Amino acid sequence: MADLLEDIRPDSAPQPGTDALTTALYGSSAQPVSQADIAQHNTTGDALKSLMPDLVKGAGFAPKGGNQPLSDPTDITLRASEAATKLRLAVREGFVNKSGVVKSFNGGFMSQFGALQTALSAPSMGEQLGQILGQMNPDLTRSFTAGNLGIGSVSGLTPFNLLAPSRLVYPVYTVYRNKFPRPAGQGASLIERLITGISGSQTGGQSVKDISLSELVSGSSFGTWPLNLPGAGSQTETTINVPYRFLGITEQLSWLAQFSGQGYEDISALASLIMLQEMMLG
Repeated sequence: MADLLEDIRPDSAPQPGTDALTTALYGSSAQPVSQADIAQHNTTGDALKSLMPDLVKGAGFAPKGGNQPLSDPTDITLRASEAATKLRLAVREGFVNKSGVVKSFNGGFMSQFGALQTALSAPSMGEQLGQILGQMNPDLTRSFTAGNLGIGSVSGLTPFNLLAPSRLVYPVYTVYRNKFPRPAGQGASLIERLITGISGSQTGGQSVKDISLSELVSGSSFGTWPLNLPGAGSQTETTINVPYRFLGITEQLSWLAQFSGQGYEDISALASLIMLQEMMLG
């Protein structure tokens, strides 16, 4: 909204007869800002900012019993800023929605100023262009219709809100990798001997073993009891050989995709992160 008045014909000179018409309608008080005042500033907006504090001082006469202009600097500054903003908004509304502004005027007020009513009722350049295009072949104006531009419809040039970066919503808790040790190995493989069965377990080829024995004492020359020892147990042993293997994973990323993602996300870093997480999960 800043410098709105500067954007609206900042260097346009007054049309011939404009001052005379305004004076005839409103009198000499209709020119609170003279051309000499405006000439002291580079833009109309600067002139408005410098003169608005003096223009709002008269608000001190507005309330009932008011008999002097405003004197509080803070009050004057706030009123001047608010008045300048509202004036800019009103001027902008007059340019972009001229017909709506004219319709909002009081009919009794407008009827007192015939020349002003005629000037304001005249269609603007944009409205004239719209009337001309509306009388043309529909195929020639199809590109300017709201539906084709996706305004108020679900098709056409409808914008969408793309959030960056990409949301990674998959689980990456690597349970096994975090709990299993990863000691360094030697050679080409890991070799380990396993006991896969013992007597009496019925595993590893072992059967049920009878561990009972009779109480037979055949002498006491050695002073031991019993003299007959129980039978020995048996075990099944095997050797495993687990060869070492390379572990790896690949993510495909083209240069075109990486450059196309500039301004949205670093796709190379995203691919590296995902590849690391996939490796840990594997």
